Amino acid sequence: MSLALMNNRGVLKEIGARVRRERLNQNLTQVALAQLAGVSRRVILDLEKGKGCGLSAFIEILRMLKKLDQLEALLPDP
Repeated sequence: MSLALMNNRGVLKEIGARVRRERLNQNLTQVALAQLAGVSRRVILDLEKGKGCGLSAFIEILRMLKKLDQLEALLPDP
């Protein structure tokens, strides 16, 4: 389903699920990703459960998953 058709809760759940899949694809535990990103395991857990997290933490998590460059697609330079 398109993210545009989801409410905010649905979008957060989808983002969390995608982060979880990517973390598992990279064979990282929640603890390992948290340590790499400099956040608590609780931040990873909440994000993956669809509860969201702060923007700075999200950026650092994407950086550690080597996915930060994909934000270019989200907000391209005009």
